[in-house]
Amino acid sequence: EIVRLVNGLSDNAGIFVNLFGRLDPLAAKRRETKVDFLLYDALFGAVTVFDKECHDNGIQVVLDCPKGIKLSGWKQDIYTIMVNLLDNSLFWLVEKECVERRINITVSKVDGGFSLDYTDSGPGISDELLESGVIFEPEFTTKPNGTGLGLSIAGEAATRNGLILTAVQRDNGAHFNLS
Repeated sequence: EIVRLVNGLSDNAGIFVNLFGRLDPLAAKRRETKVDFLLYDALFGAVTVFDKECHDNGIQVVLDCPKGIKLSGWKQDIYTIMVNLLDNSLFWLVEKECVERRINITVSKVDGGFSLDYTDSGPGISDELLESGVIFEPEFTTKPNGTGLGLSIAGEAATRNGLILTAVQRDNGAHFNLS
């Protein structure tokens, strides 16, 4: 009985380590003051994290972003948003065995700011889930072993930086806009 309990504690500790690691971007108390950074650098950094996984699964990621767009905020938050979006896309592109495996990240300058469109060729998000907005709520997931924290954390990270992250209806694949 003791061995069973100890093994259970070990398993739960691993789960908590993973959970707190994902919550780390929400820890505002350690957050430094805002700094200026290049949007391209944050996007490129997030994309390169998945280079091997994309290569191994035949997934093409196209990043089209002017290199001169500066933001004032927390680069780590932009990185967190993108890592969550990319992680979701990679999961669903592989899980649903999509024939076309492509992710596009397109940034345009708009009235002193920017608009980022993130699309993939995966199974997409149902209209019902998009209309309800439930995908950004904590604990909501459609992944078999998902935590339901990814898009919630991404939305909070966007808000902290004065940005808006929205899911857009699309016939094929997922579409998010960050502006």
